[in-house]
Amino acid sequence: MSNTILACEAVCKNYYDGQLNVQVLDNLTLQVEKGRSIGIVGASGSGKSTLLHILGGLDKPTSGRVSLMGQDLSELSQKQLSRLRNRHLGFVYQFHHLLPEFSALENVMMPLLIGKRPKEQARERALLMLEKVGLKNRVQHRPGELSGGERQRAAIARALGRCRQTVWREIARNTDPDGVYRAPVASAAAQERLARPKTRRLDADRVLRAEVVALLEDGASPRQISARLRWAHPDNESMRISHEQIYQALYVQGAGSLRQQLRVDKALRSGRTRRLPRSPLAGLPRRSNRPWIEGAQISVRPPQAADRAVPGHWEGDLVIGAGGRSALITLVERTSRFVLIHRLGAGHDSQTVTTALQTMVADLPRAVRASITWDQGSEMARHADFTAATDIPVYFADPHSPWQRPTNENTNRLIREYLPKGTSFTDVTDTQVQAIQDRLNRRPRIVLNGQTPTEKLNDIINGANTT
Repeated sequence: MSNTILACEAVCKNYYDGQLNVQVLDNLTLQVEKGRSIGIVGASGSGKSTLLHILGGLDKPTSGRVSLMGQDLSELSQKQLSRLRNRHLGFVYQFHHLLPEFSALENVMMPLLIGKRPKEQARERALLMLEKVGLKNRVQHRPGELSGGERQRAAIARALGRCRQTVWREIARNTDPDGVYRAPVASAAAQERLARPKTRRLDADRVLRAEVVALLEDGASPRQISARLRWAHPDNESMRISHEQIYQALYVQGAGSLRQQLRVDKALRSGRTRRLPRSPLAGLPRRSNRPWIEGAQISVRPPQAADRAVPGHWEGDLVIGAGGRSALITLVERTSRFVLIHRLGAGHDSQTVTTALQTMVADLPRAVRASITWDQGSEMARHADFTAATDIPVYFADPHSPWQRPTNENTNRLIREYLPKGTSFTDVTDTQVQAIQDRLNRRPRIVLNGQTPTEKLNDIINGANTT
């Protein structure tokens, strides 16, 4: 019996767009055997994302063969392919791709339910996976309420939920001393681990609680307290506590029972009476009425847009001036890092932004007019009009996910070096904006091996014109 899990033979991948022909993969052969770990390493734009999409059956090669568990993916229907992926593959994307309207628990359960797993069994498995990645206390939080790292861990839990190694770990964890795994006993143990309420360490250990209270009264922060206890009691595990547990005791548990015990007016030096959200946006009301993004979410964006080997895909955003009364439109091409900047005067409503964007892209060659990825701001509510006029589709990143537009976010930071926060763009001339644009485009970039964005973009355009 073959040990090969995943293999590809003579795989080629080309993208065609008018005169543009980009060869991303050329006669690539690879096989992954059982028990092996393989890393795919390459420069930005070398085709790593395209290869992974093809290996996962999310995209098809131009030529060549891909097989999973001995089955040729090209011979399978879409339904058969989906079933095979669900059984044997787990995906952890660079961008987590969690569904924003569902909790972490529901996101992890979803592929299990799609795979016809009973609901209760799927829930138990999802809870176990979330516990494994340290999200046991965050299972009911939605992606917008999780940090970036927590979202990635939730995505890992979702992938692990279908792996056979999980079964092995479950057996190892819940096997009796006599070497027998008994499902009812394991289930009872799992329920006990999930039981609430649990006795918290600060409630159970009076010595630990007294020391935490003393340090808080002395002005130490929860992080400083956690570090101090590790230093002061290196060999005493009972005198360890995380900063998160202290925050919970101050602001959540029993309406802040620990804070009530303090002999000072302020629990923390900041004087806050409630904990701030992890993100400045996390505590805001969730935007619910955004009809302009329907059918244009980043999840439906072509896979080649994620691979910098394929040019013409842009990221865009507004840079807001002082008081929100003026703005700049920024567009950055993902492969070349070439930036376009347009100054808006006093308004940045959807009509104004749409008209300005049409002007910005009017002179772009066809080879670099593939797509634009934007955030979910209402300034792009008329994106359908823009697409109809320019033939450039617009896609929208997930809420509070700037990492889905990393090139644009980085470029906006560079622009802020010339136009700091608090600058009113009504006081800036178009000539000054053009000078900043030119300066950024002629700056050599390490990621481009010393080329400038202008030189890289010209190479792309000239390459398209010679094919």
